[in-house]
Amino acid sequence: AAPGEPHRILAFGTWLPPDRAAEIERAVDALRARGQSFELTVTTLNGRTVEADGQVIGGRAILRLREVTGVKYELAELAQRHRRQTDDMAALQALIDAMPSPVWARDEAGKINFVNAAYVHAVAAKSSLDAVERGTELFGGAAGAEILRAHEAAAAYSGRLPAVIAGHRRTLDVISVPAPRGSAGIGIDATEAEMLRGELARMVDAHRRTLDQLATG
Repeated sequence: AAPGEPHRILAFGTWLPPDRAAEIERAVDALRARGQSFELTVTTLNGRTVEADGQVIGGRAILRLREVTGVKYELAELAQRHRRQTDDMAALQALIDAMPSPVWARDEAGKINFVNAAYVHAVAAKSSLDAVERGTELFGGAAGAEILRAHEAAAAYSGRLPAVIAGHRRTLDVISVPAPRGSAGIGIDATEAEMLRGELARMVDAHRRTLDQLATG
């Protein structure tokens, strides 16, 4: 704020991003109402890192703002980057959990360590934690062995495999790719496409037999 305009500092939305402005406003309200002190590190709209310290001193709510430099600046930058990555990961995980196709991830040893809601439904588990703890596999037998071989070789896998989804036999187009510490995969239901392919093959075969029975060349 310009000299003589200290009131503009409390208009947090004018110099902070909306989410950070809302956070510091809540902190200041709690400081005034309940004497709840706080320490926050925020990045301003012009890219400067500021440390906000709120305390009650002598019965008055005091807010101190100081620009962060040196090692504390580097730590604040790392914390900000970590927050952004965490938010991005949370959004991505929410999207994956909402997908109708089973999605899973494996650790270096090939053990399931993450599944989405569709996977939980497919294997009739109680929860994602239950599926992970029990290591419940969606694909068994030769199909499961194919995926595990690709995992052990740190190679991508793509193929059409049979699976039992919530008690019903289905056909899934499976994609599994290596990750830095394991692998991740998705199974897209291709049952209808497979049924249509089979029906078309039967129709072609029936037409061929009919033509073979004609006396005319």
